[in-house]
Amino acid sequence: MTTKNLKKHHQNSNLVFGIFLVVVGAIVLALNFGAKGSDLRPILFSWQMLLFIFGLLFMINRKYLFGGFLIIVAGFFAIPPLAKVFPEMHAWVQPDFLKTYWAFLLVVAGAFVIIHRLCCRNSPWDGSFSSWSKTSSENTDGFMKRETLFSGIEEIFQEPIFRGADLKCTFGGAEIDLRKAALPEGDTFVRIKCAFGGVVLVVPESWYVEIRTNSIFGGVTDSRIKNCEIDKTRRLVLLGECAFGGCEIK
Repeated sequence: MTTKNLKKHHQNSNLVFGIFLVVVGAIVLALNFGAKGSDLRPILFSWQMLLFIFGLLFMINRKYLFGGFLIIVAGFFAIPPLAKVFPEMHAWVQPDFLKTYWAFLLVVAGAFVIIHRLCCRNSPWDGSFSSWSKTSSENTDGFMKRETLFSGIEEIFQEPIFRGADLKCTFGGAEIDLRKAALPEGDTFVRIKCAFGGVVLVVPESWYVEIRTNSIFGGVTDSRIKNCEIDKTRRLVLLGECAFGGCEIK
């Protein structure tokens, strides 16, 4: 893409984002001053709306495939909140809607992959998932931060003391081997955020692992075979959320 086109796409993205802010601000002001109508704030200020805006920006920048996928995902998860705001228009939405129809997203994802493979390479519809992959890492005094987006990492933690981690995986995964490290006394926290991704933590058998995560269509499992005494004075505590993904301890 030429510099001229890049500048144009950047300007278009700013324009759309500016229009979005104006519209949201106007709606909220109207509601605050007593305007009649449904309260749209639970929808306007939600992660679904944020995902929709990201998808729209990708579409504007000619990443149609990826942008379209994000918009469909945002729309799917926005159906239950919309049903609460407009119950008369969404009488067909049942309380277990997400649990019943979540596999629809698998169908959509598979269809997008097939479309990309068959007819969208080297075209404006290309916006392949791999072109937006991301991996970032940071270590600070035994504390690690890892983030993956449409990518994955496998890593052996080399520092002698493991002091915790922040792990974020979106449509990707991370496998961290902690068997060369030891835990300090007390609680060591690992915060996990997974969306359509997963984390694998390889830890010594003697480590005590406490699971405090919240999961939606996913979960955390400890598959270790414990043949030794567990040291409960040093605990590895897992926190965070997993949506359509999970974590395995092995």
